[in-house]
Amino acid sequence: MRYVADVHERARFDTDDETGATLVIFDVVISSKFNGMDNTEPVAFLINKDTFISFNHSKTSFINHTIKEVITKRAHKDHQLNQFELLIHLLFNLSLQFFDVIDDVNVARTDIQTHLMQQKSHKAITQLMNLETSLVFLLTSLTSNYELLNDMKRTLDLSDTETQALDNVLIEAKQGQEMAQMASGIIDRVSTAYSNLLDSNLNNTMKFLTVYSIILTIPSIVFSFYGQNVPIPLQDSPVAWLLTILVAGILVAFLIRYFHKNDLF
Repeated sequence: MRYVADVHERARFDTDDETGATLVIFDVVISSKFNGMDNTEPVAFLINKDTFISFNHSKTSFINHTIKEVITKRAHKDHQLNQFELLIHLLFNLSLQFFDVIDDVNVARTDIQTHLMQQKSHKAITQLMNLETSLVFLLTSLTSNYELLNDMKRTLDLSDTETQALDNVLIEAKQGQEMAQMASGIIDRVSTAYSNLLDSNLNNTMKFLTVYSIILTIPSIVFSFYGQNVPIPLQDSPVAWLLTILVAGILVAFLIRYFHKNDLF
């Protein structure tokens, strides 16, 4: 019961040889829609030859409805499900629910990417990082589930029907894992690309301001000579002020040409 009550318990299974009971802890998505990092919870199932018990709390109460769906769907079949087969079919349905959440993450990423194409902002980059963090949680749950299913296949003595059903669950769990990895990789690349672009724009802005500061300093330097208490050529000439403007203009033009030639302007 301690394992069942632990909300941080990882997906795993344990078998009691004396009672023949099997405890399975499986990570499930608590909503078919993406709602942030807290999107998965562990659910425990305790089964033996005659009993099937699920342990839920408020966030995972939907499991009872999913169990009823599985039973109803199989009601018209000739083969009556045993407790373990019911568990496998239930895990199959729960594995499929990860796909909807990953699809929602991809839609959110596309919306953010479209916004970034129109207006680049650090807020959108932060949103992408939050999506990536959420996918880490999803991917961790999917990986744990996949390892659990593999352990069950290797350890338990299964019939051919049970093995085939479990293989189907493994396929879906692996597909969900690959989808999450692909989505995470795309988000990482998009986030990195736009972060680099924002950094580049910031560098260009700083370079632009630095160049203009240097250019605007030249006239001040030239004009300040006439504020010195030392003789300056042509200081008494009526066109001296035009000469200072001309000299400042030439120096500014030279700097502009130099910066432009070196791709600094």
